[in-house]
Amino acid sequence: MKIKIILLTIILFILPKVAFSASDIKYLDMNLLMNKSIAGMNILDKLKSENKTNQNNFKKKEEAFKKEESDLIKQKNVLQQIDFEKKVLNLREKISNYNKDKSKIIAKFKKKQLNAQSELYKAINSILVKYADENSISIILKKESIIIGQSDLDISQEILDRLNTQVKNININ
Repeated sequence: MKIKIILLTIILFILPKVAFSASDIKYLDMNLLMNKSIAGMNILDKLKSENKTNQNNFKKKEEAFKKEESDLIKQKNVLQQIDFEKKVLNLREKISNYNKDKSKIIAKFKKKQLNAQSELYKAINSILVKYADENSISIILKKESIIIGQSDLDISQEILDRLNTQVKNININ
């Protein structure tokens, strides 16, 4: 009989905590915050513009190399063999330098992109910490990692509203 009372007492103390803990778990859509927030859209626009400029510059340089190559091929029979080989080596060196520069520009762009996203994540994280403290939330999960969840547990829109009021712009440099 004593064992039953002890078990009943333990169950009464544990079950309310288990039932209560389910109510302080929320989830949010990070993709929505990254892509639909004012700061996120600003980052995407700036990066898209910079990427377009880079791609146009790459295209112009590659077209110039193709033109130079076709001009060189046309001059093959006119030039002496030694002069032709020097010009071919010169063109190859220019192309090699261009490829190195292109790789550096692409790496710099990717680093800029990661830094901007990281800054936005930091801003979102500080908002989430404050929101969790204000609303006594113990766990906030990413929506992508949830199979099924009640829509009333989704705090994405609330966080998006706070993010839009607190963070308007992220410097991408």
